[in-house]
Amino acid sequence: APAASAAAVAGARVSGAGANASVAVSVAAAAGFASSTPGRPGSVVWAAAPASSSGSGGSGGGGGSVNLVSAGHMSELARLEQIDWARFPYFNHHIKGLPDKMVKVDGRPCFAGCAPLPSPASSQAAAAVVHPAFQLAGPAAASYLTKRPPGSFSLVMPWCCEWVSFLLRSVDFKGLLKEIFLYDKCSHTGLGAKDAFHVKQDQDMHISDVKCLKPTRAAITRNPGRNKPSDVAKIDVHFIDLNEPGRSSCMSTDECGAYLAHMVKYYDLLTDGVFFVQPDPRHAPTGSMQTILDYAAARGVAPVAFFPLGSKQSAGGNPKGCLDTWAAQLFPDTPDVGATRRTGHYRNGIFYVSRLLVRQRPKGFWYHLFDAVNATEMCAPHHSRSCKPEAHRPHAPEAPPAPPKAGPVCGRPDLFKQKLPGATCVKSCNAMEHIWGHVLCQPCHNVPKDQDPRYPWNTAAVAKYGPKGKRRLAVETNRSLPGSPREGGVHAPSPPHMNTREVL
Repeated sequence: APAASAAAVAGARVSGAGANASVAVSVAAAAGFASSTPGRPGSVVWAAAPASSSGSGGSGGGGGSVNLVSAGHMSELARLEQIDWARFPYFNHHIKGLPDKMVKVDGRPCFAGCAPLPSPASSQAAAAVVHPAFQLAGPAAASYLTKRPPGSFSLVMPWCCEWVSFLLRSVDFKGLLKEIFLYDKCSHTGLGAKDAFHVKQDQDMHISDVKCLKPTRAAITRNPGRNKPSDVAKIDVHFIDLNEPGRSSCMSTDECGAYLAHMVKYYDLLTDGVFFVQPDPRHAPTGSMQTILDYAAARGVAPVAFFPLGSKQSAGGNPKGCLDTWAAQLFPDTPDVGATRRTGHYRNGIFYVSRLLVRQRPKGFWYHLFDAVNATEMCAPHHSRSCKPEAHRPHAPEAPPAPPKAGPVCGRPDLFKQKLPGATCVKSCNAMEHIWGHVLCQPCHNVPKDQDPRYPWNTAAVAKYGPKGKRRLAVETNRSLPGSPREGGVHAPSPPHMNTREVL
């Protein structure tokens, strides 16, 4: 397992029961950042100048650099580039509290700052130019694709006392799963780290170990299901200490802390595709995972996609407080990012993502987002009212852990108000549920997953809105797509299949 402590990775540690939380000022050393500016370990935006490469999917360029974009990826990118969003219907997610407004998908990232994915439509000379986001260089570059080639996958999970053997039993990974990462959030505190509702639910559904014993590799791989024992034997299992002093929504970063810690620490060691899931059957939809793996096994590459694994689609949800707080640091070119209209996210913070999409943002972006989330949650008792005593806690009735004093962390003017009570951002991991796709360079509006032509297994949508459907549906263009909402066009009613009042 990687040598990473809770203090190093999460930036927080409790020393003894009832002790005050000791919040680290920086996680940069453990995350592998080198910066001449303390506290700012890298830019949140990629430089504009691309780097050249002598080929795709292997070594190229100077000094043994590796191009992460293989020929299989280029084929997938070509298909995505040919989607005709101009013919895609307007739709309405009926956002509660807001007037109905027809919205349009255009395929562009919702939030600024993303490196452009390679464009297969460019000339051959331009296609040989690869953005530095998708290249690796250094001593480990030569062996990178040997361990994590196109079509390789990993599982990243926060762990809080759950039984986790169901994953291998339920999913045929087809020999593509290379690594499992379990971020231990609760072994120091036990099941009481969860709120009372989830403790009871876990016990009723028998999905957690009341003793909260850390799982072993043998326990995780005991029942391989349809996976070949020889494939299971090759899976590397990593246990990473991410214990935190608090509990859900109070001095705990929940699942998003584990996800962001992984993106920071393993930014240059990601597999081609990554499943970010929670280790219980409610939050690990194995059917969706199987669909993605079947496609990858047939094509030889992980889909270049962000695919929400949850089944519950929400109309809107605007974590404006957190976005406005983070905007100056994360989105310097979009100061009003909190006012951006976004619709149709999927709940529960579980998703699949291609490493190419993670790398559309530089490592510095993920560091700063992790830093903001960590500080916000660790300082929750000091700045918000979300921390309350709970009788079910091990030392009931127990008040929340004492917060750090307003100082280097909880007194930061970039994250917390100084003259008014309360923080501008509370429950930042709840906010992340609404915007995971957007920070991963996805469009502002999400259509129902089974109607989205970006996903190649949606064959009907791909045929209708891809290049093969252009001539057949050209006559529908003027009739179904009146004018842009921003231009004040008069809109035709949304087609029944695009009305998402009922969650699909």
